[in-house]
Amino acid sequence: MRTCLSASRHPTLGPLTRRACALLLALFVSACTPIKTAAEDQPDVAKKSTADAPTGEQEKDETPEREKDVEPALGPASDPPAPEETAQTEPADDPPAEVDGPPTLSPTKWRADENLSGDERVALAKANKGDEVKTLFANAGLEFPPQQLLFRVFKTEQELEVWAADSKKGALKHVATYEICYFSGDTGPKRHEGDYQVPEGFYEISAFNKRSSYFLSMKVSYPNRSDRIIGQSNLGGDIMLHGNCVSIGCLAMSDERIAELWLMARGLKDANERDPAVYIFPARDLDALLGELKSPADDERIGFWTQLKEGNDRFEKAHTLLKVSIDKDSGAYSFD
Repeated sequence: MRTCLSASRHPTLGPLTRRACALLLALFVSACTPIKTAAEDQPDVAKKSTADAPTGEQEKDETPEREKDVEPALGPASDPPAPEETAQTEPADDPPAEVDGPPTLSPTKWRADENLSGDERVALAKANKGDEVKTLFANAGLEFPPQQLLFRVFKTEQELEVWAADSKKGALKHVATYEICYFSGDTGPKRHEGDYQVPEGFYEISAFNKRSSYFLSMKVSYPNRSDRIIGQSNLGGDIMLHGNCVSIGCLAMSDERIAELWLMARGLKDANERDPAVYIFPARDLDALLGELKSPADDERIGFWTQLKEGNDRFEKAHTLLKVSIDKDSGAYSFD
């Protein structure tokens, strides 16, 4: 190479020799120039690797706790994310999306002290749940206590809807839906004592028990006149909405939720001397249930559920309390 350097400048050499030496010189200069690596081209903060960690230890994870819950996008194993992608920025704290419509409230495990007196139980319900109940009604655009109140139950879905109005006439508004903690039996009416069935039909809250074995309880007006006409002689009774999460023929709501329902029902009763209505249906989709009945032995059930469907359809259309009549001979429901 030293020869080429001197020969390339020698005036007596031919052009070919000079060009060959110039080419060799260019190749030498290119080979001796250090190549800049990709790692050297990155900022210093991106050069840190597991090689910096002590032998036998993994690199400390410095990702903020809230970012650890964010699952990274998956890509080829040979393509690590670029440095600007690993430095995730904290997501913006956007407010949660508002849920349209009335809330759905689930049972809870809270249990009231069984040694409390009846008055102490009512006082506890007011202290713990009074403001929440008023807020439920306010969010529905209603004053509390209500002027009309309905508990609408669907057994298959295990739901109890609260409907109310702050005027003595007119349409009701949907306040909340309560998930039923437990009930026994299946679809179909209650026809005799010991069948473990929750009744189906159109009832009212007829009594309040503040010293219940299940915290607080409200009696459903079963058997009504239709039940007495259609049912067997030993009909049973004491069908309740109550606390706790155990039941034989009643609707168990849990202690916390029965406190709310109690305050609603008592609020109506104390302010207006009116009994809350209770409509109990086998399911929301009564057409589907009726479609399953094919045997002549199902004729009585078909007739009964057809009456319930008419009542529920009327309520769905107008959202007003039903004017229920019961035939004195057949016990069939009809609606004015």
